[in-house]
Amino acid sequence: MPIRSVREKRNKLYELRGANFEQEMNVPFLSGSFMFLRVEALKKVGVFDEKIFMYLEDADLCRRLHRHYRTMYYPKVFIVHEFFKGSHKSLRLMSYHIKSALYYFTKWGWFVDKERDDINLKTLQREVWQTP
Repeated sequence: MPIRSVREKRNKLYELRGANFEQEMNVPFLSGSFMFLRVEALKKVGVFDEKIFMYLEDADLCRRLHRHYRTMYYPKVFIVHEFFKGSHKSLRLMSYHIKSALYYFTKWGWFVDKERDDINLKTLQREVWQTP
């Protein structure tokens, strides 16, 4: 299906699948399941947005942090996070997920998000397309 191939190509780029995950990288998004943050950074950009109860709260915070600081991925750190995809199995969790997505995209942009496109392009050029 053409739509599936377009989606897969986009996911490949935005998930940095071509990146070398054995090196440190400045990436625009980190999972909220485990983060180290400087108090100074939180004072500057704020903490988790209280309007996002679950799902996408980490994307929102990372986005605000990435405007002012490097948001680093370190390959030598290994954390195990039990990933259950709860919103795929529970209507209640699915409703939280949908509400979070509606809020996030209303805040940052639905189909046109130039800032995110620029961030991703710079990351891809720096981390994926350049040779070490």
